Amino acid sequence: MQRSLRVAILRSLTNSGSLFRAQLAYGAMVAVGFSTELAKKFACAIEYFHIASLLLDDLPCMDDSRERRGRICLHLLHGEPTAILGSLALITRAYALFGEVSTRIPTRRQTEACRLLERCLGSGGIVNGQAEDLAYRTGGRREVLRIALGKTVPLIRLALGFPSLAANLPARQRLLLHRISVYWGLLYQGIDDIHDASEPVSLVLLAEGRDAHLCRPNLLLAVGRERTVASLLRLSALARRAVNLLAGDRRFGFLKPVQQAISERLASSLLKVREINWHGFSQAHLS
Repeated sequence: MQRSLRVAILRSLTNSGSLFRAQLAYGAMVAVGFSTELAKKFACAIEYFHIASLLLDDLPCMDDSRERRGRICLHLLHGEPTAILGSLALITRAYALFGEVSTRIPTRRQTEACRLLERCLGSGGIVNGQAEDLAYRTGGRREVLRIALGKTVPLIRLALGFPSLAANLPARQRLLLHRISVYWGLLYQGIDDIHDASEPVSLVLLAEGRDAHLCRPNLLLAVGRERTVASLLRLSALARRAVNLLAGDRRFGFLKPVQQAISERLASSLLKVREINWHGFSQAHLS
C-alpha cells in the first residue's frame, strides 16, 4: 500500500472515539447467537463505515473541521485526496467484512440484509442525510429531527437491525430494536447539538458554535433551551421504555447499561445547556 495512504488509514483507525456503534453491533450479534469471530467482523464493518463518514464530513467542502477527537483532521495532515482515498478504502473493507458475515446467514435472508445495508448507507440513508444537512438553511424541530433521522440514526439502525434480521427474530423484537435505534440516534445528535452550540468557533461567534457558523441543523439553535430539553427527555423516556420491554429476554440485557450510559451523558449535557450564556446574540436559526 502507498505509504501516505497507509499512514493516513492507520492514523484514522487509532483515533477511536467511544466505539459506541461497534460495541452495539458486537453485543447484538453475540446476543442473538453468532460467534465472537463474526461479531467482531460485523462490529469492525460498522466502525469502518462510521470513520469513513467522519473523514468525508471533516473536509473543507463539507464541515471544514480542523480537529477530530482531539487530533488534527486527517485532510490537514495528509491532504484532501488522501483523506478521500482513505475513506473509500475503509468503505470498501467494510463492505467486504459485511459480505463475509452475510454469507453465514440463511440464503433467503441475505438479499434482505443487502437491502437493509443500502437503506442505511445509500441514497435513502446516510448519503441523503448528509446531503440534507448541507442543503439546510432554516427550520424548526421537525426539520432538524428529520435530517438527524437520515444522518445519525442509520448506522445505529444497521448495528441493531442486521443481527435481528440475520437471526430472524420475532417481528415485535425487531420493531423494538428499530425504535431503540431511532431514539438513541436522535439523542446522540441532540447531545452533539448542545455541545456544538456551547463551544465557540471564534470571539465573534462567541456562543453560537460551528453549526450556526455553517448554518447546519441544530436542535438547540432551532427551538431553544426549553423545547430542546423537553424533546431529549421524551426521547430518553421512550428509549428506556423500549429497552425495558425487551428486558424479558435475557439476551438483550446488554442494552440496559448502554441506556444508562446515554442517560448519564444526557444529564451532563442538560446541565451544560443551562449554563450556556448567549451574550445577547440571537439564536442563528431563528433570525
